[in-house]
Amino acid sequence: MIDAAAIDVWLETEGAARALVPYVRSAEPVTAGWRLRLTREHRGGRSDIRQSGTVSLAAGVPRRLSSTAVPREDGDRCTVEIEITEGNGVIRIFRFECPR
Repeated sequence: MIDAAAIDVWLETEGAARALVPYVRSAEPVTAGWRLRLTREHRGGRSDIRQSGTVSLAAGVPRRLSSTAVPREDGDRCTVEIEITEGNGVIRIFRFECPR
């Protein structure tokens, strides 16, 4: 069983498009599932992006989960939720505001 306290997730941005790049790291070697949901509320409505996969982690070694370019305008609200899963269960949920 995965220790929820051993998992850390964070967001970085890269490139001119300011792509959002989530990373995960574990204090112990594990294989876990992940689900990402990015929600952007803007003048034209609402956009949702969903991605998922499986990641094998060596202890203490960060792994990139994905990369998603998100257009941003003044007044937008953008959030990212990342779930770390094992089997059918959610181990831990991380929530972030999209960086500018």
